[in-house]
Amino acid sequence: MKYLLILLMSLSLGFSHMSNLKSSFIYIDMTYKVTPKFDFGLSLIDPGAIDKINGVIGQLKLSKASGFVYKVESLKSQVLTANHVCQTVNESGAFLESPTFKGSFSQLLAGLNIDPILFDMFYQIDVSINLKDYWGKSYSDTKIIKQSLKYDLCLLESPSQIGQAVEFAEGCLEEAVYNFSASGGFYLAEGIPLRQGFLNRPVSKISSTDNSHYKDFYQYTMSVTGGASGSAVFNEKGQVCGMVTLAQDKIGLSYGPTEKQIKTFIKQ
Repeated sequence: MKYLLILLMSLSLGFSHMSNLKSSFIYIDMTYKVTPKFDFGLSLIDPGAIDKINGVIGQLKLSKASGFVYKVESLKSQVLTANHVCQTVNESGAFLESPTFKGSFSQLLAGLNIDPILFDMFYQIDVSINLKDYWGKSYSDTKIIKQSLKYDLCLLESPSQIGQAVEFAEGCLEEAVYNFSASGGFYLAEGIPLRQGFLNRPVSKISSTDNSHYKDFYQYTMSVTGGASGSAVFNEKGQVCGMVTLAQDKIGLSYGPTEKQIKTFIKQ
């Protein structure tokens, strides 16, 4: 059924554009691991306890998301995604604890009878940003270039040539749109579902307390869930109109920065 849906959408959009959409799609998976701060191996914490910690945080789905290739050069590629996907990492690659993670991690240390002060003395949490393209090829050593809280945008850079860069539309308004995304954190090589919806006018304010600071985002009649954040929204010409960064899936709506806001972020 899934592949039939993709095929039907392919026929409506056109195979040449489908190829472009596939080539630009990126799945983002951030992994976390506790590592020693020092090479000489001195620690007052049982290594077995550290293995247990890694077993727990390795299962955390803090950032499973989507993105798309913005630029491809000879020795690197740049990928756009949502900023809230990147908020556990700063631009130097260091881990940033969110209040939710900090509370859960403190409980984990307490359960293993590990003094948090000793842990901070000898260990750190490393973050790896792993990318996969539509066909399942993996790319590592990705880093964050810049972020925007205002537009909920994050620019990543990989030291590899990845796929094909997108083309941005010159204005989009009230038209049919399409979206490739790992909605729900679901990723299957060559099996990413294509969704179709309608682009409404930008909304001055999103009716949610947590997201009220986002201004003039596009609204899409397209139902997605977590994991779709950072995915591109295309018009029928295969050009990027915007990005999905948040959703009200119970009512079948999603939102994100417009192509103009994305261009402004890139130029800053």
